[in-house]
Amino acid sequence: MELRGGIFNITYAQDSALIRTNFYKFILAVFLLFIAILPLLVLTSWVAMVNGFCIILISVIGLQILVGFSGQVSLGQAAFMAVGAYTAGVLVNRFDLPCLLVIAIAGFVAGLVGTFFGLPTFRVKGFYLALVTIAAQFIIHFLINHPLSGFTGGGSGIQVPAAQLGDFVFRNERQIYYLIVPITVFLVYISINLGRSKIGRALIAIRDGDLAAQSMGINIFRYKLLAFFICSVYAGVAGALWAFYARFIGMEQFTLWNSVWYMGMLMVGGMGNITAAIFGTLFLRGLEEGITTLGPHLGTIWPKFGPAMIFPLLNIVFGLIVILFLIFEPRGLYHRWKLLKRWFHRYPFPY
Repeated sequence: MELRGGIFNITYAQDSALIRTNFYKFILAVFLLFIAILPLLVLTSWVAMVNGFCIILISVIGLQILVGFSGQVSLGQAAFMAVGAYTAGVLVNRFDLPCLLVIAIAGFVAGLVGTFFGLPTFRVKGFYLALVTIAAQFIIHFLINHPLSGFTGGGSGIQVPAAQLGDFVFRNERQIYYLIVPITVFLVYISINLGRSKIGRALIAIRDGDLAAQSMGINIFRYKLLAFFICSVYAGVAGALWAFYARFIGMEQFTLWNSVWYMGMLMVGGMGNITAAIFGTLFLRGLEEGITTLGPHLGTIWPKFGPAMIFPLLNIVFGLIVILFLIFEPRGLYHRWKLLKRWFHRYPFPY
């Protein structure tokens, strides 16, 4: 009788596979089937929550590639989303291009803008780089509202027509779900494989020690710029999807506070892993939706707690959670997930 005590890989292909067992392949197939039929099973409000979550997740994953993989800091992710959103809006309104081409161009333009603001990485890093990206937030805000207002509508914003593929128009939440979610799944797959590629390993080497990476022949400046480009491409795609989803763009949708939120999602989820970005985004987005939903009911219990108090309460809870995670679990939710998996694989043995 053959006794099995674990999973053993006997070839390089098995050892390097993204999904190593038939059980995990089955789970993945069930999950993909579930998200394919989700709009048919739940209320429209839940579909809207998934759409918003996926758009934010794309932006946070891009930030994970920059911050978690390469060890750089950015507080301008929302500004790069604005570049993608306004690029998509201008292209659709003025040239009537297909939505997938518009999304790709918006991501590329945002990538170029992000690369420009990544040029100071040759000289600065850490806190000083964070100041540079904060400056990007205000510079892009100023350019969109004033010099480029003829294209962007300035403070009035611009309307965006519904996304269209051929003769099919994504008019409502359930329909645009099938545009947003497939793009999100594709970008998650790309980002996971990026971490396993030559580029991802070079970025991780730079994060762990830039001098050691340079001594190994890695062009630090080039890979840092590449990380900024990829991060901003993800932000641009997220912004373009938001433009087609919201059907209206205004700079008040892309504030510095949004960039802080995205960084907080990384801190809560954990650095250096795409799954961690998913955990952090899901946790804080779920928290936001929960407080927004329960806020009006709290007013019946405490009369002084009105709708105007929801946003301040959300900020207080958000800041408190980030502080608690930094103190008690600085490696984030993903670390807890790894410990749980390790316990499951070893059970009932203690080690």
